[in-house]
Amino acid sequence: MEQLDGRTHVVGEVFAGGLGEEERLTGVELVDCTFRDASWAGSTLAGVHLDGCRFEQVDLSRVRLPDAVVDGCTFTGCKALATSWAMQRSPVIAPDPSRWVDCQLSLGGFGGLDLTGAAFERCVLDEADFAANPFLVKGYIGPRGLQANGVRYLVDP
Repeated sequence: MEQLDGRTHVVGEVFAGGLGEEERLTGVELVDCTFRDASWAGSTLAGVHLDGCRFEQVDLSRVRLPDAVVDGCTFTGCKALATSWAMQRSPVIAPDPSRWVDCQLSLGGFGGLDLTGAAFERCVLDEADFAANPFLVKGYIGPRGLQANGVRYLVDP
C-alpha cells in the first residue's frame, strides 16, 4: 500500500488497495480509517495499531499480526480464514471490543484472547480456536454462557 509508505500516524482515510502475499506493513497507527474491497491475504501487520477502523469486504486470510493492536474495529463481509488473532500484543482485543459481521472466520485462532464484549454477527466460525474461552463449546453456543461472559452473538431467525 503505497499510500502508507513512510507514514506513522494516519487518521480518517479511506483505502482500497491491498497488501500482497508476504508483504509487510510495519509500525503505523491507523485511527478511524476504512479499508474496502481489498486483499491482505498472507501479509504481515507488524506493530500496527488499528483503532476504530472499518474493514469492508477485505480478505484477511492467513494475515500475521505480531505485536499488533486491534482496538474497537468493525469487520463487515470479511474473510479471515486461518488468521491467528492471538498473535497481537498482550494478546487482547480490548479495551474497546471489536465486531465481526457476516464474516468467514473459520480456522481462526482466538485462543488466549479476552473476547469480553466482542460481537460475532452471522459469522462462520468452523474449527475456530477459542481455547481461552471455555464457555464457548463447539457445536453449541448457549445464550446464558455468552451473556454471563459478555459475548454477543446474533443469529438470523
